[in-house]
Amino acid sequence: MTTILRDIRFKTERDIILVDILSALLVSVIAFFPNSPARIILSLPFILFFPGYVLICALFPRRKDLDIVERLVLSLGLSIAVTSLIGLMLNYTPFGIMLYPVTFSLFLFILLISAAATYRRRIIFKKEVFAPLSQMSISGWRELGRSKSEFIKSENQNRIIKIIAIIAFIFITLALTITARTPPASGYELSIYKGVSPFVWLFLIGSIACGIAIITHQAFSKDKERDNFWLIGFLILILSNLIVTLFSVIRGYATFGRGDHLSHLGSVKDILSSGYININDFYPITHIFIAEITGVCGIPPIIVMGFVPALFTILYMASIYLLATVIFDKREYILLSAAASCTLFFTYYHVEVFPAAHSTLMLPLVFYLYFKISEKPSVGFSLVYIILLMVYPFFHPLTVLILILFLIMMEISKIIYTSKRSEIKFSHAITQISINPILIPVITFFMWFSAYLAFGQRVRSMASWLYGTVIGSSSDLIMSRVSKVATTKSELFELTIKFFGHQIIYTILSLIAVLIIFKFFYQNKKIKNLFRISVWFIITGLMILFSLLAMASSLTQSAQRLVFLNFMMLVTPLLAGFAFYELFKNRHRTISIAIIVAILVVSSTIGIFNLYPSPYLKQSSSQITNMELTGVHWFFNYKNVPDLYIGMGHIHRFSDAIYGYSQSREREDFSTFFPSSIPDHFDYANHTSLGELYAQDRYMVISKWNKALYLEVWPEIGRFNNSDFERVEDDSTVDMLYSNGELDVFFVKGISKSEKV
Repeated sequence: MTTILRDIRFKTERDIILVDILSALLVSVIAFFPNSPARIILSLPFILFFPGYVLICALFPRRKDLDIVERLVLSLGLSIAVTSLIGLMLNYTPFGIMLYPVTFSLFLFILLISAAATYRRRIIFKKEVFAPLSQMSISGWRELGRSKSEFIKSENQNRIIKIIAIIAFIFITLALTITARTPPASGYELSIYKGVSPFVWLFLIGSIACGIAIITHQAFSKDKERDNFWLIGFLILILSNLIVTLFSVIRGYATFGRGDHLSHLGSVKDILSSGYININDFYPITHIFIAEITGVCGIPPIIVMGFVPALFTILYMASIYLLATVIFDKREYILLSAAASCTLFFTYYHVEVFPAAHSTLMLPLVFYLYFKISEKPSVGFSLVYIILLMVYPFFHPLTVLILILFLIMMEISKIIYTSKRSEIKFSHAITQISINPILIPVITFFMWFSAYLAFGQRVRSMASWLYGTVIGSSSDLIMSRVSKVATTKSELFELTIKFFGHQIIYTILSLIAVLIIFKFFYQNKKIKNLFRISVWFIITGLMILFSLLAMASSLTQSAQRLVFLNFMMLVTPLLAGFAFYELFKNRHRTISIAIIVAILVVSSTIGIFNLYPSPYLKQSSSQITNMELTGVHWFFNYKNVPDLYIGMGHIHRFSDAIYGYSQSREREDFSTFFPSSIPDHFDYANHTSLGELYAQDRYMVISKWNKALYLEVWPEIGRFNNSDFERVEDDSTVDMLYSNGELDVFFVKGISKSEKV
């Protein structure tokens, strides 16, 4: 017995020991060499992987408990949840969310859970233990070398797949090489797509096509041809989408996002400066997570915010695969669903920081765990599920309400399916409802918001946000602008396809799938989980339809958010994968693969060119340059308080990003810093000078982004032209105080006896 334990100690625990050593090394580096590059290298896995990995090792010590993909995805998802929850708990201690408390808390967590994982491995048979480094030896490396040789010496039926994989990696390498040789953006770029060589986009789309082709080929392969080469295809899809979602970072942008993104940066700065979340932070998890990465890695928060959306996008893709494994029992459906996950539906939510978007992208992982414990209850999966459910109320109020709604829908659809298939009474089927999964987010959500002193006011504020009354409806303005930039039905149709073409394709495929599923349902075929996600698709589809009607009737701005954050699309990759196989399973294999690849490549391409606002979509880039930030900072420092201000955007977002959300709101001139709009053509059609409109002096700030929007993207709107901007510089009532090529600050002298705007 002693010999066995000693053998286990030196072989089956190598991965856990390695995690502990690297974690201890990071603590030493932070304490004694804080400026070392090793800090970043060690910090990223310390935050993003180690906490979840050791917890998964403790909960699932056997090799058969999880496959490698499940372990990797759950480790990433759990690391985000655990790291954020530890930060949230530190928020209520005297230590706060600061560098050393966060680092030592995570280190202590890793050590304690590592001890538990080690104990659990020691009490089971060695052959059953998950020990990925147990074969790390000279003989192990020889075995790896033999496996590589076998890969190269492929059999004829897999040779094409391997050639396609090699081509895909060549495409990715070429895309990265061209991008690396392209100088970073030196100023504002109207379109990121034009700032990058067309060959880069061509190579990346080509690599995505190769990845889809590999997975689709494996889905339609005969039993003797089946292997795990689909994982290579899936890796290609993940790498390609990762590069696409990181282009704003690769291009050297200061940051990307002009609205909520900047205010979220301000909330992160609040945590970094004070160690605590501000009292008005409804959704602190994202801010805590970014602050922890910033503190432990020693990277500026504005840089970290460029990477976080890409992280959640990759987690979403991998979670779709996991969800497919519990929805389907056929390999074909699972692989086609994995291939369909490559399409990025959520526009700029994939490249900007939005807590609602991040929590939405994690929903497939939550429902993977929900279906997993529904089919086969397990203490390990239940604990992981509870941890994720506890995180959601702190992610975003909208998403937790959607999550609760979805859980209720899943339970009701389970009752309907059970009563129909088992021919039992509805009153008996209703007793099978699982209440606990619904109660956990409900109770946590209630406790979180009731923690505020002015609970009633907070509820009203949140309700106002949900119904769009905080910001007010901008639907009339948007619809009027759309009518000007898309003057004909063909232009409107073209713009619709550019924005929603990929969603339309997946919706059509999903409708076909739903029809087939309901046919199976009435034929009493075993489709329990498929039936339930069909109900999800139908209910969320009705929600989106209502949102579109709300936008058309100018009800709320939140309706617009729901349209772009389309919860219906979360399950469409699964339904599309199901529809693909049912439609083509009896067709010619090569033709079927070609059609599926073509559909998914078209959808993915639409999604890629939908990520970043550009003139292609009648939008200007949301890039913010360093010069623009410098100019706004100058303006804030040297302006008189609280002088009036006019401009073409809500400059209070910049004050959040520069000073932090709390400090920005404390200053009298920032707390209500919503500028009055500049009149069209500076109202030179009615007055000879801009100052004739105003009785009081005021500042006017115009950025290069403002000019590009009206001169190059929306010339049809007719608000401004080149001569207007030239004339304002010669206006005797307007003095230029500051200009750096990206931002101009003017001082307008009011000469009117009364305000005319």
